[in-house]
Amino acid sequence: MKGYLKTTGWVFKLQAETTTVGTHRDCDLCLQNGGVEEHHALIEWSKSEPCFVLSDLNSAHGTYVNDCRIHNAAVRLTPGDELHFGYGGSTYQLAVESPSMSDIIYKLSICV
Repeated sequence: MKGYLKTTGWVFKLQAETTTVGTHRDCDLCLQNGGVEEHHALIEWSKSEPCFVLSDLNSAHGTYVNDCRIHNAAVRLTPGDELHFGYGGSTYQLAVESPSMSDIIYKLSICV
């Protein structure tokens, strides 16, 4: 499953398993807006659910899903959810791309 964060004029592809969000240069999504901490949040793919899960890493200024603050917690995400980190900066919309049926059939034919 491929996930993306979309904002005006920009699309960020989520990592296959875990995407780190923060101001630290080693973060996958490195943000410089106010209130974002070095290691602010994680977005993980949960194979057991299956969905993306957003975890706030005890940030001082919060992580928001659809304008609701989550604090030191994890939330299941659905396509279309709006994410915001800290204060100021952009709001990101989660988009999910399922594998196409032709990709699935092709993969099955290789395994048979």
